[in-house]
Amino acid sequence: MNAKFETTIKGLRLPMYAFLSDYRSTVVSFIVSAFVFHTIRFLEEHVYSIFLANYYLVFHTIIEFASITMYVATFLVIYYVGDRDPRLRMKVLGSILLFVGFIDFWHTFSYNGMPGLFAPSST
Repeated sequence: MNAKFETTIKGLRLPMYAFLSDYRSTVVSFIVSAFVFHTIRFLEEHVYSIFLANYYLVFHTIIEFASITMYVATFLVIYYVGDRDPRLRMKVLGSILLFVGFIDFWHTFSYNGMPGLFAPSST
């Protein structure tokens, strides 16, 4: 018996819902994130704060470097799996992520208050 048609109600086969089992983790993560974003609005006065300029620069730099690390790590995973996965779309995706990581790196150092690399920061 095909695994996609195991769900039955009174002997009726429901193939239209069988595909959801393949996306269970995606659906669960969407529901959890929607719940978190819905409940965080009630905690706005505790979560929301205005950073001073000195603290914001540190916070911005840490967050930017975390995103740069994720871009480069994703590129490296795609690059080293490239021998086993011949699809061109993964190579294009990896190249785009590396490019975005470089843009994010230059954006981090061009932010006002950061020392300039090639030109002074002027944002």
